[in-house]
Amino acid sequence: MKTINRIQVLLLALLLSIPSLSFAERKGSAPATKNPLIIDNPLKNDSLIAFINSIIDAALKLGAIVSVVAVILAGFMFVTAHGDEDKIKTAKNILLYAVIGMVILLGARMISEVIINTVTSVDKASK
Repeated sequence: MKTINRIQVLLLALLLSIPSLSFAERKGSAPATKNPLIIDNPLKNDSLIAFINSIIDAALKLGAIVSVVAVILAGFMFVTAHGDEDKIKTAKNILLYAVIGMVILLGARMISEVIINTVTSVDKASK
């Protein structure tokens, strides 16, 4: 039962800390177009590379928030363990997985940059 409450609190904190995912219209913005057959690009990306970069940036932002919450949770569990080996082990695992997740996200960013630089340099060399 306590695990469900912790998950609910974690999800609530996560949802409250991400106001940038709101799909509300900006204050004072004009309608996109008067012609109902024209659909504006909601992503504001010009190319596939920009689209991939925006996805990775969003994943990094979300992952950073989740990692910070996980580190705080692990620290709280360390402090409240009072020598209980099971709680200390759980806290260590949470901390370990938070760090591994952030390394994976940063690695994905680096790998995508290497691939994008390679593809663009090959494309420029072929022209």
